[in-house]
Amino acid sequence: MLIICASNSTKIKAKIVKFCLIYEALINNQIHTILRIDNSHGSIPHKHVYHKNKKQIKTLLSKNPHLAFNDGQKFILINFQKIKDNYLFSS
Repeated sequence: MLIICASNSTKIKAKIVKFCLIYEALINNQIHTILRIDNSHGSIPHKHVYHKNKKQIKTLLSKNPHLAFNDGQKFILINFQKIKDNYLFSS
């Protein structure tokens, strides 16, 4: 079940410069962070992919925060089930 696909962003002249997208899901009555895309601590936009039974994978994205935010939001909304399955079943 999709619980949240939240964004917290800072805009300058209608362009996103600082953001955080989080995908969390309710699994066995506990909320788990499955994916996070952000640059909220002053870094280049990057994606954290979490797995139930192994370490997270961090990938750098476009240097343009506005594009990374928009692309990330679309990616989560289109692929939320695949992302959740990857979290649960990757070994």
